[in-house]
Amino acid sequence: MSESGISAGVRRIEALTGFNAIAYYDSREKLLQKASEAAKSSVDDIVRKIEGLYDEIRSLKKELDAANSKLVRSSMDTIIEKAESVNGMKVVAARLEGLDMDALRNASDDLRNRIGSGVVILASGKDGKVNLIVSATKDAVASGVHCGKIIKEAASACGGGGGGRPDMAQAGGKDPSGIEKALDIAREKAIEVLKQAH
Repeated sequence: MSESGISAGVRRIEALTGFNAIAYYDSREKLLQKASEAAKSSVDDIVRKIEGLYDEIRSLKKELDAANSKLVRSSMDTIIEKAESVNGMKVVAARLEGLDMDALRNASDDLRNRIGSGVVILASGKDGKVNLIVSATKDAVASGVHCGKIIKEAASACGGGGGGRPDMAQAGGKDPSGIEKALDIAREKAIEVLKQAH
């Protein structure tokens, strides 16, 4: 059943013998039969069937990610319209569902380029986890914004942590129910810093 080293020159071997070995292989055979029925496949073809299902899942995930990215791009104008202006700079904060960190980073870069001057705060819930990102333009950083400090405080609302540079920081969390609070904390912190800069 297993084999491992327990000390120098000593191995531990665990095995089944006699009727116990027969019973074990009988249980394995039944498990394999159930697996093949669940996969709607024959026992002999189950490996190929499972590999095919995984390939299909990967393909569908790519399609879903592409659809989410397209949806995000189409909602950019609405997100920017809701931005708060502070001393000539914009503070954008939004929740975008179903995005992994790479997609969230792309959305953040796009928004930062489009607002021209200010801070972008984005959060997303995916697979029961939270992704957060805060980015800032050069002039916002020069005004005192530090994305790493902002995100560290905000991520605690989602049961997570993170950090980063003054111009970009990212974090993860375990509690999607805290996303709105995290966005509020980051938004308020960014506004506070920008107000104090002038």
